[in-house]
Amino acid sequence: MRAVSILKHLMDVCPFRVGQTVRVRQGSDAWRSDWRGVYVITGIRWEYQRANGQLSIELATDDEIERGYGATDDFRVDDLEPVT
Repeated sequence: MRAVSILKHLMDVCPFRVGQTVRVRQGSDAWRSDWRGVYVITGIRWEYQRANGQLSIELATDDEIERGYGATDDFRVDDLEPVT
């Protein structure tokens, strides 16, 4: 029963899934301009140890995935938008 509760919580918190393509929302934060293009979500970590239970989302380009390079983490749900 507890696993069902955790799954429901994660589904409600994160509208994204591993393998989904996304863009980084552009805005006034200077770091965002370095993240143009399309990325693949390669991991989602529920950081339940933090007081507010944030998610850390990992991104990589198709090229990075094909070459076996590492992903970049610590993106938040509000940082991303789906590619349609």
